[in-house]
Amino acid sequence: MEPPSPLPPSPVQRCRRWFESLSPLHAALFAGFLAWAITTLLYAPPFWMPLAGGGPSSARIDDFIKMCRNPLARDLFEPILAYRITTPALAWALGLRGFSGVILQYSAIVATLCIVFHVMAKRTDRLLALWTTVGVAVTYTIIWTNTKPGFPDAVTHLAVAVTLLSTSPIIALIATVFGTLNDERFVLAIPFVLLWFADEESFFVTIRNLWKLALGFATGLAIALAFRHALTVGWIGSSIVKPQVYNEIQTLAWSPWLGWKLFFINTVLANRAMWLVLLAWTPGRLVSIRNWTDYACLLALLFAVAASTVVADVSRSIGFAFPWILIGMAKAFQDDSRFARRLCSVSVILCILTPAFYFPGKVQWHRPLPLSIYRASSGWDLMDLIRK
Repeated sequence: MEPPSPLPPSPVQRCRRWFESLSPLHAALFAGFLAWAITTLLYAPPFWMPLAGGGPSSARIDDFIKMCRNPLARDLFEPILAYRITTPALAWALGLRGFSGVILQYSAIVATLCIVFHVMAKRTDRLLALWTTVGVAVTYTIIWTNTKPGFPDAVTHLAVAVTLLSTSPIIALIATVFGTLNDERFVLAIPFVLLWFADEESFFVTIRNLWKLALGFATGLAIALAFRHALTVGWIGSSIVKPQVYNEIQTLAWSPWLGWKLFFINTVLANRAMWLVLLAWTPGRLVSIRNWTDYACLLALLFAVAASTVVADVSRSIGFAFPWILIGMAKAFQDDSRFARRLCSVSVILCILTPAFYFPGKVQWHRPLPLSIYRASSGWDLMDLIRK
């Protein structure tokens, strides 16, 4: 009697085999573009608004366009943007002197996601790396910048992602200068980059191996601060009057900008169901003395959340600390690869199944692409049913 012929591979198995057969570069490109496509489909820009500026509620994009034409412009609606010149300066240098400067913003989104996949695939496997990449894409790390032309946070995210590739202090220095001068919240990611390369078993081995990397970050911050001072006093361009927002931040003391209730709501919304990645730090890991990096990572995450009390865009700010998600999934994979995949896939699926909101006092819903296009073409919005 002949043995039964094996069953043909399922479509899922065929897709996985094809994905595993790709070169590292092609796999990273596929993952990056796929994650971007997913987040754009689920959370699209508000196409019913004048995305290219010149209309109501377009102050940020108007400022961005103005700075792409002249990176040293000072007549800005938000004066603090005069310090955030990386993307406008690059756009100006490349001849993207207007709304076309958003090309850099959206290119950086894809590049960031490609690097996230690459570093995770080297540390874990391609399947978990793909889930993690999509997971980052469905948090406010990507949702915010992807839905808001003129908010080039992705350029800072890209600078952070680049530092995850190597312990080179030169790369860290350059990335810090570019990232910080694009948005000072780059500093929230530095502790996680150091922990990404840390030795779990020895704090002193980590110091010996990473002191040059830490020096690269510190030197980059010093250069960025010196450049900001040059902008302030007028050594580069016209001098900058201290933005009012800095005075407002200083008066907050221990009270969050939005109040405690809205602060906690927007903290949860920042990573949405991806907060479940915290389950990667199991009690078994935390009671192990050798895993000092677990405590350090959780402490750095607490600092990033606490630092976000001084801004109104809480969800956006916490998004700059996105490497904690990579660290958590890598630790979970180290302990139990099957648990890591389940944890990440469940978190991502929950994000996909639930709408994305931001709540600075009134609900701001990031609509799926079909609904955004439909509102732009017809004027009707699903939220009209709720408002009535």
